[in-house]
Amino acid sequence: MKFIYSLASVAVICQLVSAQSPTCGAQEILNTCLSNQDIYLKTCTDQDYACLCKWHTTKLSCFDNCPQDMGRPFVQGSKDTFCSIAKTYNT
Repeated sequence: MKFIYSLASVAVICQLVSAQSPTCGAQEILNTCLSNQDIYLKTCTDQDYACLCKWHTTKLSCFDNCPQDMGRPFVQGSKDTFCSIAKTYNT
């Protein structure tokens, strides 16, 4: 249960930081991409680390449109965490 609250907190922080980031020419594309990836992330169960790794990796690619966006490090951290766990447990 704490895990879910932690993920929810990270998601809220990412969106707050992203909202405060300097805008780039593709900000609308970034926002749409992030929203779409959040929908896909909701299809993963809490312990389906391969699924979480896959969609956080895809979500990270959204920042290719706005590489200086301040939300990128948070998504990078989530991707690194879930992919590391997935690799450890071979899921």
